[in-house]
Amino acid sequence: MRLDDYPRPPGDTGIGVLWSPGKAVAVGMGIIREKWVPELKAMRVKWVIIPDHEGAEELSAHLLDNDIMPVVRLRRRPPNPGSLNVGQLEGLARHVQEGVRYFECNGEPDSRREWAGGEAPPDAPDIVIENWIKDAELILSAGGLPGTPALAAREPGDRWNWFRLLAERKRLDLLEAGAWIAIHNPWGNTPLDYPADAVNQRGQPLSAEEYEAAGGPAAFQNALSLNDLNTLRIRAANPGQTVIAGYAGFREFEYWDALANQALGRAVPVLSTGGGLVVGDAPDARYPRITPRGQAEGTAAAAAFMTSDAPETYFCACVGLLANSELGSAETEWEHAVWYGHYWDEQYGTRGVLPVVDALKQLPARPRMVRQAHHAASHREPNTLSLSKGVPPASGWRITASHNPQDTSRVVRGAASAAGGEPWCCGAAQRSSMWFSVDLGQPVPVRHVKVSSPPDTAPRSFILQLSKEGKHWQPVYAQDNNWLLVDATFEPVVARYVAITLTADSRHIPWCISAIEIE
Repeated sequence: MRLDDYPRPPGDTGIGVLWSPGKAVAVGMGIIREKWVPELKAMRVKWVIIPDHEGAEELSAHLLDNDIMPVVRLRRRPPNPGSLNVGQLEGLARHVQEGVRYFECNGEPDSRREWAGGEAPPDAPDIVIENWIKDAELILSAGGLPGTPALAAREPGDRWNWFRLLAERKRLDLLEAGAWIAIHNPWGNTPLDYPADAVNQRGQPLSAEEYEAAGGPAAFQNALSLNDLNTLRIRAANPGQTVIAGYAGFREFEYWDALANQALGRAVPVLSTGGGLVVGDAPDARYPRITPRGQAEGTAAAAAFMTSDAPETYFCACVGLLANSELGSAETEWEHAVWYGHYWDEQYGTRGVLPVVDALKQLPARPRMVRQAHHAASHREPNTLSLSKGVPPASGWRITASHNPQDTSRVVRGAASAAGGEPWCCGAAQRSSMWFSVDLGQPVPVRHVKVSSPPDTAPRSFILQLSKEGKHWQPVYAQDNNWLLVDATFEPVVARYVAITLTADSRHIPWCISAIEIE
């Protein structure tokens, strides 16, 4: 698969969160619909990692309906040694039916706690990769996209190289077929640019003023004095260290991107399915421990990076854990790490919600600018439906676009003569690869598409394509040097998705749509 063939959510920001370590819908779908999904949307979250597949189908479907991409873990306890069992395969099938594409089937197999008996054997990498190959084949055959097991390694030399292990078995084809790289990249209390920052590279000292502003001895591991802290910084400096040399914190995605290009000569999607900053953490004694304010500032910086500077290969950054007991989980070991919870109320006066929530809500409402042909594949896939029906009522259509998707509701779903008011517009000059897509809700025969635009805003050069499942696209009509409406009639094609994509730039003309008719 090409990078563009992997689905992304409409209006993608690249911001992801872990849902809850407990059962996905323990608090009930009612409160999830009324409170939690609106909170996710307000924080610009577009990816949600669901750690337990059991009973999560309705949540996954609701997230997709709200243009949020779920990543579902097919959970078994412990995951190693072993492969997908009957219950997990049944859960996989149900989630695929709802439209889920991204799946994990193992996690942190380099950690002893993920093995039966609490100990990993010497040949653990070989055991894990052999089982993952079988699991990946099953996930792909079911219509899903499997992630490699995310590692827990935090020390130089501890990473397992999935590309090498797959190459030894001549199974790099799985990465060509739709597999992706899952990583866990919590960055502890290091800065986003670690290991390139001045403290790690040069041992940059802290001034007395900066030391006191950070909180003095209490802000540092082992309550280091200023003199001891600066001595440590000098002794522990790593001049010239790169992301390849050892665990790279937030930038761990760069290591895996480099391995992909070395092994395949091209990129493979990297998704962070665990990470972020946790209040109280101070694993690296050279930096101050994480406070609620530090968490908010660091997370907002990571989110801003995802929308403006992240490479397109880095699909999703998991920047935190949403909730634990507030979402019905009884796994108390995680309560200190969540955004919504009362663990830090007494110490910091947080009143059940950490400031990271408001920090994300205050970010500019803008999606990532990522090159791709279509987002439509992120919509829910069809159930088994009769194909003898005509196009369903326009009231059930879902419309989205590469630009200004929030304004697509302005498009009249019917005759252009009914259009009145402001149309949808892309908000810029026409550029190749801009797109506009309609989800009809189910596969039906489509034979005619008519798209009306205000004067001088019609698509200059475009291609009209149809798809049954949002993955494989059939071109049915194309035109260059167009100045009027789009009016295409063709032999009937069974399709659920209808997409118009621009195929050339028009430097001074925007693209607008006032009405669309599909028969």
